[in-house]
Amino acid sequence: MENTPQRDIFEIIEKILEIIPKEEEQLIKSLNNYLDKLAFMPPEYLFNCHSWGPLTKILNNNIPDVKEEWQIKIRDIINNENQ
Repeated sequence: MENTPQRDIFEIIEKILEIIPKEEEQLIKSLNNYLDKLAFMPPEYLFNCHSWGPLTKILNNNIPDVKEEWQIKIRDIINNENQ
């Protein structure tokens, strides 16, 4: 199995928040609420797969169809493409 570097979930969410249009209030609120919860998690949680599940759920619930440019950019960030 390939040894890939671990990604900081805080950094990923911050990048995503920079892209989201201000009108997407529910998505922004959900991501900020998740960031607040992560602040109380141990560091090892932040760099493992368990922290990605809730983020994926938030994005899937708020962006069911990736069509717009900002949505495509978020998908690329999550997939670690074009970075």
